[in-house]
Amino acid sequence: MSGDGLSTLRAEYEAIRASLAEARTPAQREPLKRRLMEIYRATDAMLTEAARLKEELRALAEQGRRAAGGAGNPPRPPEPRPAGVRQDRLGASTYMEKGWHLITLGDHAGAVTALQRALELAPEDPQCRALL
Repeated sequence: MSGDGLSTLRAEYEAIRASLAEARTPAQREPLKRRLMEIYRATDAMLTEAARLKEELRALAEQGRRAAGGAGNPPRPPEPRPAGVRQDRLGASTYMEKGWHLITLGDHAGAVTALQRALELAPEDPQCRALL
């Protein structure tokens, strides 16, 4: 498994972090902020694709289990979600964006609070877990 994409994004992040420390004017910071958002979007897309792949792998493993078990074994029903727990991806995305914004501003405590709220709304969201 290759981590080249992630390694590249990490290296770009580190370069931007160093450049932001040296940037003195808004004109110097603006292109760095734009590139930081590009890296965020690329990372977000990678997380989405990784979550999709994870679900496909899970389905393939289940298919393999059924094939190995023969026709006599009924498929296992999906695990029920605990009562009262529901995914609110749209609401969580608002808090994730707020958390990301606070990270970029350097308000890490505020970012943690926002991202924890996002996890309350969407406890299984891998993107939110990664940001937190």
